[in-house]
Amino acid sequence: MAGDPNNVKIWAGADVLVLKPSDIPQGQSIEDMIPATVNDPFPPAWRPAGLLSGDAGFEESVEWDKTEHTAWGYGVIKIGFKDFKMERKFTTLEENPTTRYLRSKNDTADRVKVSKPAEVYTAYETRTDEGDIERLISLMPATTEYGGRTKNESDLPEVEFTQTIVPNSDKELFAVQSTADDFGLTAFDLTVAMVGTPTGGTWKLIVAGQETTALPFDAANTAVKAALEALSTVEGTVTVSGAGATPWRVVYTGEGALVPGDNSLTGGTNPKVTVVTTP
Repeated sequence: MAGDPNNVKIWAGADVLVLKPSDIPQGQSIEDMIPATVNDPFPPAWRPAGLLSGDAGFEESVEWDKTEHTAWGYGVIKIGFKDFKMERKFTTLEENPTTRYLRSKNDTADRVKVSKPAEVYTAYETRTDEGDIERLISLMPATTEYGGRTKNESDLPEVEFTQTIVPNSDKELFAVQSTADDFGLTAFDLTVAMVGTPTGGTWKLIVAGQETTALPFDAANTAVKAALEALSTVEGTVTVSGAGATPWRVVYTGEGALVPGDNSLTGGTNPKVTVVTTP
């Protein structure tokens, strides 16, 4: 019998956190608001939705507008897909500022108003008793529709929310963070630094045998991020944090740890690039 029971997860805990676009600091983007690793906490601007219904869980559905093209005498010869749509549902069990905003964002302390659905970035986190964690973090604001509620004397006040998830310009829906080692990939948290104070030249990084394009001696963190994302040995979201140039904290999932590549740095004193595990 094929298979591995260790790959079967029972998710014992979960959270939904939401981020208003207006709460992202000026000059930053959603990428700056994503924790560096799955074990790092979310910034305070992310607000929890509170207790969730485990029975309802996270329900996900995907729809395509499918068109079948036929040829005379052959039947269906091509199938076209367009107008992708993803929805995710979750059910809350408590009243708090987050759920009140999602339910009716224009309400005041003493008035309930008609409100269009809230648009919020959303993070879904699930956890096992063994310490496994999985996160899906939307890269565009999700349209959040309130589905109504019931209050009575015997049942918990469940409130269902339905979110429509849309892709960004790169057709990406979520940033994924996980403690799992999927298909031989490993999560890395490394610090890349340039030593010797170079004044010119270029340098490269290597991940599992693939080398980045040449980077200038004064490369910005955005350039390092783009170079790593271009490698097929690097998967998912790459985070390169740091105030501009060296040093950088580099977090990614890939087929191997990055190491220094070709070094054509000039000036300074024995300039070179170092890579160490982030303390």
